[in-house]
Amino acid sequence: MTETLERGVTPVLVKLWVKDRFGQEGVEKVTARLEGDALDMFENPVSNNWYPVTYLKQIYSAISDEFGKDKPSLFTDYGRFDAENSTKGALRFLMRLVSGKNLIKRVRTFWKHYVKGASLDITDIKKKDGHTEITLVMEGYDAGPPGCRAIEGYIQTLLPKAGVHDVKITEKTCIHKGDDICSWLVSWDEK
Repeated sequence: MTETLERGVTPVLVKLWVKDRFGQEGVEKVTARLEGDALDMFENPVSNNWYPVTYLKQIYSAISDEFGKDKPSLFTDYGRFDAENSTKGALRFLMRLVSGKNLIKRVRTFWKHYVKGASLDITDIKKKDGHTEITLVMEGYDAGPPGCRAIEGYIQTLLPKAGVHDVKITEKTCIHKGDDICSWLVSWDEK
């Protein structure tokens, strides 16, 4: 089985998010819970490097243990933060020019620039009266349950940048609940 790798942009943003939400003290608390390669990745992330997703899973677990006991939406917030910080400048302008459907179709291409050894696909595209519904399917990626919540927050924030509204994302299947894949029903209304 191929090891799933994540580009270093993600750990850079995770550390930035922890500092933004919990301050330098929060960064130090997460650091104290990590060891080995996951600790090195968190302390000194290099955006162009590729890291095993298992390191990210350890970091997410440390953050969850430290701050997430009573915050089920903690990693949804991270996903939103990631989407806001990775879609700036010219990219943000270009996103306004495409439909939600075309944007979501490009997500899988975008995904390949940041993740190796896992796939993100769109199936069951249905469009009627300005309402679009798709199934988003993720295979081979396991950053723990927080990784699934981060994907949800990312999509919830990304789609409105294409001018859509009333974005809803509902988990259909999850590897952490015994399913073979993670999938979500995603729907929105066009402009």
